[in-house]
Amino acid sequence: FYRAASEFLEATNWLTNPVDILFNIQKCFLAINKAALVRRLEGTVASADDIDNLLCFDDLFNLLLGVYLAADLPNFFTVSKFLTAFTSPNTLSNPLEYALAGVDSLTMYIRNLDVNTLRVPNPQNGT
Repeated sequence: FYRAASEFLEATNWLTNPVDILFNIQKCFLAINKAALVRRLEGTVASADDIDNLLCFDDLFNLLLGVYLAADLPNFFTVSKFLTAFTSPNTLSNPLEYALAGVDSLTMYIRNLDVNTLRVPNPQNGT
């Protein structure tokens, strides 16, 4: 379901214009929302309310992290640094500013991730 989202994210490696990069990230967000909607409905017909409702940022961010891990991105941090250096958040449209916030959040989360606190669940003892 989420392959299209990872392809939009992978395409950021080849773009040189920060607005194009943010546009692709916005398309990634829309693909994540679409995949979540398709998965949630599982073959039933979507109503207008279903289509109009988007994921909250927390849910979108969790799925974005999974999409990032599934994408073939050698170094997303260089894309983030490029966007920080060459993008003015005050001049962006709302969707592109939202995409920039998602990129900033993702890179900050990964930088602050402590791998020593990660655990693999043990099904034998329930932890």
